[in-house]
Amino acid sequence: MSTQNPTYVIIDTETSGLWPHRHGLIEFAAAVVSEDLRLLDTLAFDVCPPENTEIDPVSLKINKFTEQRIKNGVSYSVACTKITDFLNIHFSLRSPIFVGQFYPFDYAFLVDMYVAAGRVQELEGFMSNKFVDTKSTALMANAAARYAGKTEPFPSTSLSSPGGLKDTLGVGTHEAHTALGDVLMTYEVLVKLIQRG
Repeated sequence: MSTQNPTYVIIDTETSGLWPHRHGLIEFAAAVVSEDLRLLDTLAFDVCPPENTEIDPVSLKINKFTEQRIKNGVSYSVACTKITDFLNIHFSLRSPIFVGQFYPFDYAFLVDMYVAAGRVQELEGFMSNKFVDTKSTALMANAAARYAGKTEPFPSTSLSSPGGLKDTLGVGTHEAHTALGDVLMTYEVLVKLIQRG
C-alpha cells in the first residue's frame, strides 16, 4: 500500500471505435495522483480485444494503431489483472476519485472490458460516484461565463486540438491520442483547473 496519500486515479483509453460492446479497448493508461496533486505512479499497456470486436479504420488513423499492434496487446483478462493490481497497490484503504477527459467514454470502455472478461466485481470495489471530468469542468466554466455576460475562458474544450485546453492552460506537450500521453495532459489540466479555482 502506498503511504503517499493517493487520492485520484486518472484514466484514458484508446479504442477501436466509438461504441462499447461493438468496438474494443486497445490501449489503457492510468496515473495515481496524491491529495496535494503529486504524480505518484503510472501504468500503460496495449490491449487486444476479443476476436469479434469491430475495428473502425478512422479510429486507427487517429490513434495510429495497426491491426498487428492490436494483436500484440494483452488479453482483456490480463488487462483486468494489471489494472486491478495497480489499483490495489494504491487504493486498498479507500476508493479513488476517478478523473478523465470525457470520463464517461473511458468509463464505458473500461466497464465493458471487465464485463466481457467476467470480472466486473473486481472493478466494482473501486468505483464510486466520485469522479472529475476535466472536459465537463471546462464546459461548466464556459457556461458560468456566458451567464455572467463574460467571455468564455475555454474557446475549445478539446484536450489537444489547437486552441484547446492544452493551449489555453499552457499544458506541456505529450503525445496526443496515446493513452499515457492523454493521461499526462489530463493530469496537468486537472492541476491547472484546481489552481484556477
